[in-house]
Amino acid sequence: SALRAGGLACHDQRRRTAFLDLREASHVRTAVLRPVKTFFCDHYEVPLPPKHRFPMHKYRMLRNALRARSVVREGEFCPAPLATAEDILRVHDADYFEAFLGGTLPASAIRELGFPYSQALVRRCLASVGGTIAASDAALDDGVAGVLAGGTHHAQRDRPAGYCVFHDAAVSSM
Repeated sequence: SALRAGGLACHDQRRRTAFLDLREASHVRTAVLRPVKTFFCDHYEVPLPPKHRFPMHKYRMLRNALRARSVVREGEFCPAPLATAEDILRVHDADYFEAFLGGTLPASAIRELGFPYSQALVRRCLASVGGTIAASDAALDDGVAGVLAGGTHHAQRDRPAGYCVFHDAAVSSM
């Protein structure tokens, strides 16, 4: 099964550090940066109230920093696809999923989530999970892949928690 930790999905234990492929040229070793499909969803903007405590901008900043430092090359960045209902329902309760999509979660659930509800939030959450699924699939195909949003591990089967709507790692493992 795929290892999914810290935004890195890698199916082979030996490749945990596979961003660098060390090749021997006689007695000299040189590091060659391997291509890494890296999925992002910061193009789905979620409007937050002024001074909201969640740093949503960190995802775009991370992508820009990886690009500026040539850690991930431009052609390796991939917009995250949206997770499907079928994907989400492998892990999450159907009534919860429908309530979130339709904007009918109870006020207590929205407080537990920590974000104001919007259709932009729905798209962003589906893209975040879709990115984790896509990175997991790419890691199984290519040996390594990345996702710049994800780790939404606080979500429960039937409710959001701590800025997490869906449990992306659980969904991608099913």
